[in-house]
Amino acid sequence: MKALPQPPRAPSIRFRVDPGDIPAEKVARRLHLTPAQFEAVRPRLFIRGFPRPDPDTGMYCLEAIDRWRHLRHPSLFPELVALGATHTPTNQAEKLDLVERAREGEEWRRRERLASRGRAKTLGEIDAEAEQKRREAQEQVRLSRKAARGQAGP
Repeated sequence: MKALPQPPRAPSIRFRVDPGDIPAEKVARRLHLTPAQFEAVRPRLFIRGFPRPDPDTGMYCLEAIDRWRHLRHPSLFPELVALGATHTPTNQAEKLDLVERAREGEEWRRRERLASRGRAKTLGEIDAEAEQKRREAQEQVRLSRKAARGQAGP
């Protein structure tokens, strides 16, 4: 009887696949911000043309973010300007989107002003608030564990 041939084996070397889209946490890191800081400044970034996340996956295009960053300095990256890349909208649909972005940003700023009594929060204050919330959550977990131990005991 003849032996059946063996199925092909997977190569022992695996190739790294760089992501094209990344979650908000990694976008924050890419911009050297904490996730809380990124959430706080995101509406202002959208007003300035920052790429929006994919509507289905919620992921951000890494290349679009890098191009947006480079376009902030057209004198340093003339090759992008030569290719026609600009921040200005080129058709009516993009202009309407820009108006919608401005409305979103203004609404966000209005809510923030009301929440902070007319004073804009600094990134340090945002970090401090996030740290305080984290500590409060840890304390709640500690108390609930302590209560559970107390109920389980004699």
